[in-house]
Amino acid sequence: MKKRNTVMMLLLLSILVTGAIQVQSFATIGNTQESAVETSIPIIVPAAYDSDNITIDLQSPAENSVVSGSFNLTLNVTSDNGDLNFTLIVDGSIHPDLNKTSITTGLQNITVDTTVLNEGLLNFTLLFEENHTGVLERESLTAFYEVDNHGAPLVQILAPDTEDLITGLTDLMVNITTDYDDINVTVFVDGEILEEYNNTLVSGGTGNYTINGTAYENGDHNVTVKAVTAEGLTDSAYRIYTFLDHVRITFRNLANYETISGEAVIPVKVFTPYSDVTVSAYVDGDLIPDVSNITLPEGNSEITLDTTPYSEGEHNITLKAYDGFGHGWETTLILVVDNHGIPKIELLSPDQDIVVGYVAFTVHINSTWDSVNLSVYIDNEVVEGLANISIDLTENDGDYTFYIDTSLYSKWEHTLKIVVVTPEEITSEEEGTFGFANIRIEEVISLVALLAIAIAIPMSRKKSGQPLQPIILADVLFVAVVMGLFLLLGVTSIPVAIWHFNLASVWAVGLTLIGLNWVMPFISGEVEE
Repeated sequence: MKKRNTVMMLLLLSILVTGAIQVQSFATIGNTQESAVETSIPIIVPAAYDSDNITIDLQSPAENSVVSGSFNLTLNVTSDNGDLNFTLIVDGSIHPDLNKTSITTGLQNITVDTTVLNEGLLNFTLLFEENHTGVLERESLTAFYEVDNHGAPLVQILAPDTEDLITGLTDLMVNITTDYDDINVTVFVDGEILEEYNNTLVSGGTGNYTINGTAYENGDHNVTVKAVTAEGLTDSAYRIYTFLDHVRITFRNLANYETISGEAVIPVKVFTPYSDVTVSAYVDGDLIPDVSNITLPEGNSEITLDTTPYSEGEHNITLKAYDGFGHGWETTLILVVDNHGIPKIELLSPDQDIVVGYVAFTVHINSTWDSVNLSVYIDNEVVEGLANISIDLTENDGDYTFYIDTSLYSKWEHTLKIVVVTPEEITSEEEGTFGFANIRIEEVISLVALLAIAIAIPMSRKKSGQPLQPIILADVLFVAVVMGLFLLLGVTSIPVAIWHFNLASVWAVGLTLIGLNWVMPFISGEVEE
């Protein structure tokens, strides 16, 4: 019984020892061959292996070094059981050239091709295995290296030259130097991406990129080519080109709503890569006979437009230019035809500032029109019979006389305004201020009444036996003094006298005369106390 227990204990101990020394295969799939590592699928490296029988010392390159192309991993390898199988795992994937590669012990240079690897900081895991004794031994070492096989690209625009024109569809020849097989290219015009070349994958070297110059206005434009590698390194180049879409024409030194007249000279400029173009001009859509399919050279030119057949005012002037291949361009400008201008009005008569009665006013109208319309206003009120009347300027050399009855207006200053309107509705005005002097009925009644009183006073005293001679002499002297005062005030004409003959002056003079006739007998002493 005791012997049987001993055998059982030995059997259990053997099972435990055998299980302890067994190591699971590293391969991710079942493998019956010793040290087999599957290279066709990525693997995930477990925790670092540390074998007592294998020692690895990394000599160079130092960790975090920059590597490119093919470089040597220099290792000092120690193995108690001889040669080892070496596998290089980069970022979890087995390097295709270094999978179970046999190496010996001692100082070893293992060549690593980085061109098959991604760019950037990568995890290099070195795995060493041997199974010479029937027991799988493993040792691993990890280091990080910066893989940098590709520098920044170099972009060069080869053609067209900067002095060349971009006309229609133009090929932009660009050389891109890069150590990538393919690179992403974007083309910009004035900062705007061309849809055809928006991060487009192209091969390195020289290639053509077509630009449609028709899509842009004539003039200078910035064309930029930008290349970006897979790792994000970039380079760009640009040129300033003049875009010219076969033919363009424009007005020169003229702006909208400028005035032209007679045989108007219209300065224009032609832009074209050719020597000349064909040009036609239109007024309000109608072809100008003298400017039909004329030839104009590239650059500055002039065309002549006879404006006299056209109405006064605004007109659309359109230029259409064509090259020999049928490409066309048109431009339009609004210009104002003014062959007649603003009429000028001159008031010829009367010369006096004060007028009386039915007065003739003569004006001279200077205009290139044969007839105009005339209206007359007094204090901004149109004069009856003088509203928008037609005047024939071919008669009397432009002089015209109209009449105003000043008695219809108050005795005061009035503003006379003459308005002339041409057939194209251009208006001219002239104003003058006149005093309208007329004898009013109330002034006559006041004068008669005051004179009657002034005469009645001496006549009543005559009946009392008082003489009239002193009063008559005094009245004559009074009239002479009043007339002298009026002369001193500038009353030298009948219109001026009538202007000053008003209620105020009538009453002032009349009351003074009555007073004089009343007191004169007392002054002369002819009235008995």
